[in-house]
Amino acid sequence: MRNFRWKTAYLTAVPLLIFFIALAIGKGDNLDTAGILLGLLVAAYGIVGVMLLIAEDREEGLALLLSGFLIMLVAFITGWIILM
Repeated sequence: MRNFRWKTAYLTAVPLLIFFIALAIGKGDNLDTAGILLGLLVAAYGIVGVMLLIAEDREEGLALLLSGFLIMLVAFITGWIILM
């Protein structure tokens, strides 16, 4: 279980760090571009996560799916705050 938490945290933190750096460089003007790229990454996380679940590699598949959900949740909240 400890390994699952580390995988989920790492798979969530790295893309969000890149997302926030991209937003900081563009000063919030490139929210749509950064959001689209992050959405494509989450779609890839979902596809690979489901494939891993089908291949019976449960821990990695669930880590990818959970981190994809967390990434989209944080990105949605961030975009909502910026647009307010």
